[in-house]
Amino acid sequence: MDVKSCGNTGLVGLGFDSNDFFDCIERIVCYASSAMNAKRTKKTRQVRSSSVPQADIGATPLPDPKTLAGDAEKEQRIVAARDYIETINILRDKKSYSFRDIAAWFNARGVPLDNNEVYRAYMSGIHPMEKEQMAQSVALPDPED
Repeated sequence: MDVKSCGNTGLVGLGFDSNDFFDCIERIVCYASSAMNAKRTKKTRQVRSSSVPQADIGATPLPDPKTLAGDAEKEQRIVAARDYIETINILRDKKSYSFRDIAAWFNARGVPLDNNEVYRAYMSGIHPMEKEQMAQSVALPDPED
């Protein structure tokens, strides 16, 4: 039985056989899988043909490590949220700002931070005992209580 004949098997009472049904499903899945693999292989061939040949990769000399270290030293320092931990603590603890509000507050003043960076900086400045207490206060109650 081929894939085209699957639709003609009918339902129960009309000649439907469960073995034919599962055989049909298996053939459809195999057909779809082979079609997807063919597309994937075609894309892989295109990428491989457009990439640099293997012989050329080894011909490029590696840069000197000291030169790279010098270049790294010249790079501009990335702004870190932990540099502003005092401001974050004031906005969070005293003003009850959310982490998103704090990030927006910094962005309005030219400091590019997102709420995740603000959260990580805030949590890194908290004593481990306080973190444990926060986790316990947020924990869900036991359903057996």
